[in-house]
Amino acid sequence: MSALLALGALALLAAGILGLVAPARTTAIRLIGALGAAALLPAVDAPAARPALGAALGAAALASPLSMLLAAAAALAASLRSLSEAPVDERTGLAAFLAAVAAVVATAAWESALAARLRSGADPARAALVGGVATVAMLLSLGQGSLLRWSLAFGEGAAHLSLRGGALVLGTALLASLFGVLALGAHALVPSVVWAHVLGRRALVLGGGTSLLGLGLVVARGLDQGPEALAAGAGSLAGLMLAVLILAAGLLILLGAPGGTVARGSGLEESLGLALALLALAASGFEAWSGVGSYQTPRTAAFGAAALLGLAALPATGFALTRRAAFAAATVVLLL
Repeated sequence: MSALLALGALALLAAGILGLVAPARTTAIRLIGALGAAALLPAVDAPAARPALGAALGAAALASPLSMLLAAAAALAASLRSLSEAPVDERTGLAAFLAAVAAVVATAAWESALAARLRSGADPARAALVGGVATVAMLLSLGQGSLLRWSLAFGEGAAHLSLRGGALVLGTALLASLFGVLALGAHALVPSVVWAHVLGRRALVLGGGTSLLGLGLVVARGLDQGPEALAAGAGSLAGLMLAVLILAAGLLILLGAPGGTVARGSGLEESLGLALALLALAASGFEAWSGVGSYQTPRTAAFGAAALLGLAALPATGFALTRRAAFAAATVVLLL
């Protein structure tokens, strides 16, 4: 199962990259995305894999580059979680499936809004800045901030795995990415400071590259020495992969790739994303009631918060792009 999930993740990743460099080839993007979704179908009986399948199906339908990358990250998380032998609650499938589809739709809507902003003349460096902020945030959250102490570990008890080498690489990536974010932020505030733009871009390239290297080292060592511990950090690792891919997409847009400037309609995607988030909230409430006899659980509260952010993202008022980003981020948290 893990191999099929990993194969699906690779296919979805390839579709996302194709969407960034050649967004006009929607048929090929959908076909590759559909192949990735098909690779996930044999794992449909596993509750942990259903969100990844929902994300893959939604991404294949939308043919959105960022949605494809999100689906690839979800498939990676499912692949790593399948390494664990711990039992999984069978009742958590439908709400997570709906939330996954909502996440890819909300991500596509935010991508469309960002593309419209870039076509209107916005600084393309903002796309790279978003990816840099996401990368820094995920690196800080990895291991609950342990990278600040140059250490990283997953699992508990017998499944504990220390990853000192990977921590050194990822810690370096954190410093480079943070410097890049600060430099690009300074350039956004004072556009005349050209050197900040150049240094920020180069630092983010270094941060993204070392993040991917560190992620590869962590996964390789985890698969070799502690698959059970690696499964415990599946969500964080998949989130880091997604953040680095968003950073790479932003850097490509900054360098002139067409992926961020293709016209797409986001109105329907916004409404559909909200509707799916509300359905996911209802499903999570039902699952909580069936499981513990009450819908007042932290999980249901998380679904409710995502739905409220979806409602807040609808009005066409100030900070629309920020509100859409918040809704997309909330649904991605539910997915990963």
